[in-house]
Order: sequence, then structure tokens, then C-alpha cells
Amino acid sequence: MIEKNRKPPGVYYLKLFFVIIMLAFSYLADFALVDRYYWLDAAWVLPITASAIWLGSRETLAISLFSLILSLSVSSDATSQLNLWTSAGVGLYGAVMAVVSSQVRRSYARANIVREALRGSPLAYAELSFPGYEIINFNDSLLQLTGAGVTSGSALPGLLDDSAGERLAAILDQAVAEDRQVQAQEFRITRADGRDSYWNISATPVRTIGRRTPGSVALFASEVTDAVHRAVSRDAALRISNAVMSNLDLDETISIALESLTYITDTDAGCLFLLEDGVWVGQDGVCAGADSLPLRIAYEELPAAVESVTLRRSVALEDAAGERRAGKLAGRLGMRSAMVVPLIAGNRAIGAVWCIHTDSGRSFSGEQLEFATVVGAQVALAIDNASIYNNEYSMRKSLEAIESISEAGLTSLDMEEVLIELVTRTQDVMQMDAAMILLLDSSREFLEVRAVAGAVAETASNGRLRVGESLAGLAFSRGEPMKLDDVNSHPDDICPFAAGSGIRSIMAVPLKQQGRTIGVLQTGSMRLAAFSARELGLIQILADRASHAVQNSMLHERTRNELASAALLRDVAAACAGSRDIRKIARQALDAIYNQLGCEIASIYYLDGDEDVLVNLAFMGHSDELVARFGAIPLDRGTFLTQAVIDQQVMTHDTHPTSEASPTEMAILEELDAVDSRRAALPIIYRGESVGGFALTMRGSAPFSLLEIDTFKSIADQLAVALQNSRSADRTDA
Repeated sequence: MIEKNRKPPGVYYLKLFFVIIMLAFSYLADFALVDRYYWLDAAWVLPITASAIWLGSRETLAISLFSLILSLSVSSDATSQLNLWTSAGVGLYGAVMAVVSSQVRRSYARANIVREALRGSPLAYAELSFPGYEIINFNDSLLQLTGAGVTSGSALPGLLDDSAGERLAAILDQAVAEDRQVQAQEFRITRADGRDSYWNISATPVRTIGRRTPGSVALFASEVTDAVHRAVSRDAALRISNAVMSNLDLDETISIALESLTYITDTDAGCLFLLEDGVWVGQDGVCAGADSLPLRIAYEELPAAVESVTLRRSVALEDAAGERRAGKLAGRLGMRSAMVVPLIAGNRAIGAVWCIHTDSGRSFSGEQLEFATVVGAQVALAIDNASIYNNEYSMRKSLEAIESISEAGLTSLDMEEVLIELVTRTQDVMQMDAAMILLLDSSREFLEVRAVAGAVAETASNGRLRVGESLAGLAFSRGEPMKLDDVNSHPDDICPFAAGSGIRSIMAVPLKQQGRTIGVLQTGSMRLAAFSARELGLIQILADRASHAVQNSMLHERTRNELASAALLRDVAAACAGSRDIRKIARQALDAIYNQLGCEIASIYYLDGDEDVLVNLAFMGHSDELVARFGAIPLDRGTFLTQAVIDQQVMTHDTHPTSEASPTEMAILEELDAVDSRRAALPIIYRGESVGGFALTMRGSAPFSLLEIDTFKSIADQLAVALQNSRSADRTDA
């Protein structure tokens, strides 16, 4: 109800007094002077007009009546020139002014009622000048629209953000140009605090009489922010429900959940944590997985998340930078404010989502917190369903992986083929970015990379690791699986093969045969913390199956090598027994070595004790120039072979690496293009004395096995007997 304003009594009576004075003046002037000045009849207009302006319609009628009576009394005087027409005119004028006063005051009262209603109305109102759209009149609700101080004379579009100001100016221009009312629904305005508000706007041009163009524009705006948010929330809830409930892929479900929750909470980013064994585990998402974000955080180190899952409702952190409840996340993510949404599936807390605002601190309404909690429950149910499906799918894939690895050992008995098949299938079934198998070498001091697949293939080719060093070496020496969730947080030598490959997390599992560790199966991923308990269990089973496959291949390889060794020794024995010509025997022995071992560079020498010179008996794989240069080698030359003859011991590339070779030996190796090859030099000993030497070079870098060394020694022994027999025959002939 609108209460009429009461006129102050003092002012009212003062105005009435002046009107009466005017009435008396008109009467006296008319009575005394009208005979001379007939135009003084117009004086009756003064009190009537003043009454109409100052007092009101009723007072105007009363003054008009008094004026009529007094004018009639004057007209009754015989000397007066005033006639009845003057009195009638006074009465008529008074009646007209009373009506006009009544209408004017009624219109003013109505306008005042509208003005007062607009002043206290939630409907924002402004009258804007044209052109320029400067504010002429406005109500307090306009402050909510602009979010800033409003003063008369300021241009309204300039008080809004740039985008909203341009759009509002376009609406006002359209209203003026088309001379009609223009409306805009859900007009978005970004306030200074970064939050958006929505308004239904109506712009109406106001014409002034006598002007062809509008003189101003009336702007009305009603805020519909809550309605828009409710509609957005309903749409988001429906979209979330449809999306997460129709998707059983865990990673995709998590991605949809993060995107949806950050959208409905109007925040910048989101981090989703799942609870695993009392630890918050960050999942892939907007922030999770960033280098600055720890992937695994102790339960009590995120107090806000603990509070949300305990109370089963969303928790707001309006000033996260100063909040102890934000824990480790506030500083690391540049968090200014946040909402923590619990993920409750049934009666079980499975995690929490952090909806983060990084630009400025902001508050969250109770409605937003409540709605986020409802959506979080839907998300939790979807994640729980996806996890169940993912576990079932993983179990099925695990069985397929075990079957695949088991089949790999049946595809071939060749060691290299089996190892390559194992790493390829392991990488495929584990869905990892790299895999490799390292086996213990004959010295039992190094792990040799035997097969690789994926991102580290180029880096790891022909690589070796010392037992007890690096992740693989430690896993081998300890006999237990080991993993790194973030390779970059450890020294480079912990996993040298990952450098430059993009690998972020690694797991190494020992390969065991009958309780004895023979090697390591190592897998790598470009994702942080890619190995969960499930992956650990699966890769251990795969490593067990791979160990059996490797064992079968090793048995096959050992058998094949033993047969090759026996065949080689047989051929060498046949060569020694078939002739007394030591050079012919040496050439046939080298042919047998080439045929059985694939050795392409070799030489056999006998020792001329008188000259202390090794004299060549046969070459294989040497150029004519090298044959001429190395036909005789002094014992003091310091070569690989002369050192073996002098020391009467077997020398190989792994026991005496090229880094320890003499300049003469390095020059020989470079000419033979055998710096990085497998090399062996053996003395030919007869009854404790060196009678010659035997050297060979093979492709690869792997150490010689004990079987190979024993075979070389047996060849040297047979050559020693043949050489002694040849010398005895030469002496007999002489």
C-alpha cells in the first residue's frame, strides 16, 4: 500500500495566506480602480491561478467561488463598469483551473507512484539520453546490473565489461533506429569479481513532442541469473547422468565428471582423487598428472577432502590460499578458492573432486554446494560402475595376456625370436609404451639387453647394466619387483635407457627359474604412476610365464651350442688327423670355425722361440695388406694375442675391454673394423709351454659363454698336439 505524502501545515497555511491576500488585493483593486482601469478585471485570475498551482483543486474551487461572489458584489455597484459577463468569466476560469489542477496533480501522483515503485523495485530502470546513452534517471537496482557506482551523466555501456557494453549499445541503437521496443533474453554481464549475471532487457525509445527522433531511451532489466543457473544445472545434471551412466570406460568417465563439475560450479579447473588403501590418488584430468601435483597424497594431508567425505556434503574454500584445509594443493596449483565435492557410492566414499578457481577468490551459494553434492553422487556411482567393468575387463585381458605370453614360448625355440616375441606381446597386452628383457651374462656381473620393443628400442640396443645398479639391476639383485612412479624425480642412472624417450614410469620384475634369478622383464609408460597393484600382479604372472619360455629357449640354445661345439671339435680333430701339414691343418680349422660358429675374422700362429716371434699359419677375413703386415708379430708388440701367449691365459673383450687396449692393438682393431665386436685370444699350450696363439672376432657385444670358451680351449689343445706332431715329423724327415 502506498501512503499519501502529508503536506507540511506551515507551508500550506502560508500559501493559503498569500492566496487570500491576492484575493483581497483583486477585490480592492477592482472595487476602487476598475472604473478608470478596466483591465484590472484580470486581477481575479491571480488568486485562482495561485490556488491551482499551490493548493489543489478543492481550494481552487473555493477561491473561484469567493472570486465569483466578490466580483458579483462589485458588479452590483452602479458606478462599476463591470458587467455580469466578467463575473461569469471569473467563475468559468476558476472551474477550468480546478479541473486542470486536479488532472495535473493526479498525473503527477501517478508518475510519483511509478517512480517510487521503480525506486524500490528489483527491476532495474534507467532513462538514457540519446545520443550518448548517458544516464538521466535510474533506480538502485541498476547498481546490481552494472556492479559498480552509477552517477547521472555517465554512459551506461561504459560501466559494463567491454563485451556486454558493445552488445548493450547495439540493442539501444536498434531500438532507436527501428523506433520500437527491443528485448534481449538472458543478456550476460561479467562483473568485476569475474562472476556472470544474466538479465532480461527491454529498451524502449521515448519521443518528445515536436521531435522526429527519440530524445531518450527507457531501459528496463530484470535479473534472471538464478533461473539461468537452475536451467544450466538441470541441463548439466541431465547431461552428466546420460554421459556417465552410458559410459563404462573409467578414464572417459573421469574426464566427463571433471568437465561437468567444473562447468556447473563455474570454476577454472578440476582435480579428481580416488581413495586407494587410505591414500588420495590423483587421476588424469585438468590438473591431475601435472608435474607440480603429487599423484599420491596421504589421507590426512587433504583436510577439506576428508571433511567432505566425512560429512557427505560439498565444502567451500573461499580463501584457499590461507586455508589450512586446502593442504598441499593450494600453493602448488595457485588455488584462490575451491569447492570440494565428495564422491559417495552407496555408503562408501570412493574419492573427492576439487573444483578450483585460480583467478580470484569467490564464494559459492548453498544451492551450488547442494547441487554439486547431488551431481557428485551420480559421478561416484558412474565411476564405481566403470571401475567394476574395468576390473572385469582387466581380468579378461589378463587371462588373454597370460595365454598370449604362454603361446610366445611355443612359437619358436630360437632364443632371439622368443625374446622379441615376449617383449612385443608384453608391451601389447600391458598397453605400455616400452618393454625389454635383460638376461644375466656369463660373467654374472652384468645384465645384457637381449630384446626391446617400443619407445626405448634405439636407446637400449646392445646395452648392458651392472647387477645392483639402476632399477633393473636392483630388482635383479633383490629378487623382487620394483617401480618408479616418476622417472624425472630420480637420477638419470637409475634408468639410463629411459633418457630422451618420454618414459615417465617404469616397473622391473625379476625373471626366475627354479628359485634362481636369470634376468629382468622391464616395462615403461609415458604416463605418471602407470603401475597399480593390478598391473603389478599381472606383470608378475607374465614374468613367470616368460621365465618358462626363456628357460625352454635357453635349453634349446644350450643344446644347439653343445652340438655345434661337438661338431666343431670333430671337424678340427679330423683336420688335425688328416694331414701333417700344419698350415693346411690351420686353414681347415679356421674353415670349421667359420662353418660352425659363423666367425668371419680369425688367425692361428705358432711361436718361433728362437726369434720370440709369432708366425702366422692361417688367416681368415684379412685383406692381403693385413696378411703381409701381420705375417710375423714380435712378442713385445703388445697386442691382444701376444699378451695372451705371454700370460698363458684366455683374453676376451669383456675381461679386457678396448679402453685398456694398447695403441698398437687399437690400430689393429680399427683396421679390422672390430672395435665393438666380440673378441677372444687364446694361447696354444703344449705341456705347459706356449707354442702358438689363436685369435678370433665375431659380431655382437655379448660376453662369450663358458661353453664357447671351453670349445676354444679344446681347439687350442688340438692345435697344440697337431703343431707338436708336425714339428716332430719335420725333425724326423730332416
